[in-house]
Amino acid sequence: MGRAVFLGCTIRPETLAKESANAPNSMSDSIPDEAGGVGPSFKPRRRSTVRQHELPDGLLIFNPQSLKAFALNASASAVWDLCDGNHTIADIALELSQCAGRTPEELLPDVATAVQKLLELGLVEQDALP
Repeated sequence: MGRAVFLGCTIRPETLAKESANAPNSMSDSIPDEAGGVGPSFKPRRRSTVRQHELPDGLLIFNPQSLKAFALNASASAVWDLCDGNHTIADIALELSQCAGRTPEELLPDVATAVQKLLELGLVEQDALP
């Protein structure tokens, strides 16, 4: 998986390899569930009011509430596509690892960072608990 880039925010998954010696032993230890943050069990869901338009190399996302548009590259778009309220952050990392040639543990911090940014921008929300 390449860099997930949107809004001038660059998530650099290649930096994880440098930190692998200090990596946690399990995905659940990688990202803590904290107030206001996203952890492995967080289930992001795209806001129903947000509109998307496909671009040749990603997506253009428009939030009519803020009247702002955001360009997502292919990596960020892959995360966005899985923000359906059914996948947890850990599920998204697992699914993306199958096509990225990296382990879910390696991708988890980057997926969590991308989802956190989408959350901060008002593009996703936490799926309502049953």
